[in-house]
Amino acid sequence: MSHLKEVDAYFEDLKNRTLSAFGEIDKAGKVDYRKWDTPLGLMEVRAFKGDVFEKAGVSYSALKVKHPKTGIAADVRVFEILTYMTNPKVPTAAISLRYRVNGGEMFMGCCDLSPAVIIDDDLKEFEDEMKKLSKKYGKDFAKMQERLCWLFTSQYSKKMVLGGKGIAYDIEAGGFDFFKESGDVFLATSLEIIKRRKDEPYTVAEKDKQLYGRGEWVQFNLMEDKGFVLGVQVGVPPEAMNFQTLPPLAKFCE
Repeated sequence: MSHLKEVDAYFEDLKNRTLSAFGEIDKAGKVDYRKWDTPLGLMEVRAFKGDVFEKAGVSYSALKVKHPKTGIAADVRVFEILTYMTNPKVPTAAISLRYRVNGGEMFMGCCDLSPAVIIDDDLKEFEDEMKKLSKKYGKDFAKMQERLCWLFTSQYSKKMVLGGKGIAYDIEAGGFDFFKESGDVFLATSLEIIKRRKDEPYTVAEKDKQLYGRGEWVQFNLMEDKGFVLGVQVGVPPEAMNFQTLPPLAKFCE
């Protein structure tokens, strides 16, 4: 049984709720919409930019791809949110939800916070919400968090490029409800933290730390991120992925 229609409907709803919430938080925000009609299918990215959000990418893809190693064709849906905040006390928040059907079906997701300024209460809140979600559906939280850390640790620097408080999972048939609720919990928890921290004062040093952290993410994303590398291999336009994932400002160590 395929959940393509249900996944598309959920992604449309999540997109609308996300952009509406961003607009309520950041009245100066504007959406820069771009679309790519590719041989693989549709990719669309909405970049929300304002005073609170330096840039928040919200993207949807409906693709028909062949795996570069197995050659197996599949219908794929991808939805992602990635926020780059003006205030370094607000962590970068990221989620990727992916659905694949090729006879069987697979629900895949990962989400996390990446703080420049460590605020333990915020990180604990996010982690606790992920634990509650996992317990509700009988999932192994520790195993999913371990997978997240493996996915986002650089083989070169040996450092985590995310915060390591979230989860990553691949679930076969029967995972749709967990899949949906992981998106809902991520959005609700991230919005609470954004609202709480967006107006707090910060220093030049804290902003610098945020920008250098973004630089590390850019290097990881372009060289090591498994989703980006696979996207290039199957023919996804790099400019579409970069418009979604790259920050508006970053600093790099010499």
